[in-house]
Amino acid sequence: MSKAALALVQYHRWWLSYDLLHISRVTRQANRLSGACVRSIAKNYGVARGIRSSGKDAHGNYDNLAAERIAALINHHSDMGDFTGNLSSKFEICLNIVSELNPPERIEEAVTHNDFVSGVTKLVWFVSPRHWTMFDSYAARAVKTKNSATGHQTVPFSTKQRGIDFYKRLQFAGFETLATDVNHWLSDAPAPFHLLSGERVIDAYLWQHGAKEIRPSAEETAECHLTGLGPLGGDLRVLAHDFGDRFGARLEKFMAAASQFERRS
Repeated sequence: MSKAALALVQYHRWWLSYDLLHISRVTRQANRLSGACVRSIAKNYGVARGIRSSGKDAHGNYDNLAAERIAALINHHSDMGDFTGNLSSKFEICLNIVSELNPPERIEEAVTHNDFVSGVTKLVWFVSPRHWTMFDSYAARAVKTKNSATGHQTVPFSTKQRGIDFYKRLQFAGFETLATDVNHWLSDAPAPFHLLSGERVIDAYLWQHGAKEIRPSAEETAECHLTGLGPLGGDLRVLAHDFGDRFGARLEKFMAAASQFERRS
């Protein structure tokens, strides 16, 4: 299976397991997050520990006060149309949200631990998915996002600094155009594959390149997923093969361009 084909299968598996449910919930709530949605998404995406909690209720569940605050802030920026710019401008809005959630001068009002940058980029995708992708350390590694500033001393970059570099690289390489073309191609795919997100398929492609050490298990998992789907798995295999033929070379060039951002910009 080609790397591009594998990315499509990988994202379908993730979509079927998690994103379909989250997207449906957000859609039913008029494209708005709730505290419960924030908690659920954060848990599935491994960022739940970044949300503060004042305790658990009588049933042993964490309270949603912090999560409700996060949801309200992201909803507000979405209602204001703040997520309509390019990747870098959207990330700047995410950083503003992070600062509002964790004001350094009023630490007692903080609702997140540390910066929660990655968490906010993930949550924003569910209310504004078009031309947006989540910040992920594996995807960042795939496009050679800088981890530090070099000079007489090496100073590790913060998540904020790495995110700025990451989105500049994707923007330089033409992420929006590529996502548009993949989404257009997916719109003609048979149900339910037409519901998949081109942005997230690109993310899956970058993710597998940044996580080379787990690629063999990813291939096995993909094959098990296809087998478990029965006849639908056969349809997905054909679709993934076609996707690889149509977009494999473009994805490779996209990743190379993003990786060479500093030399070519």
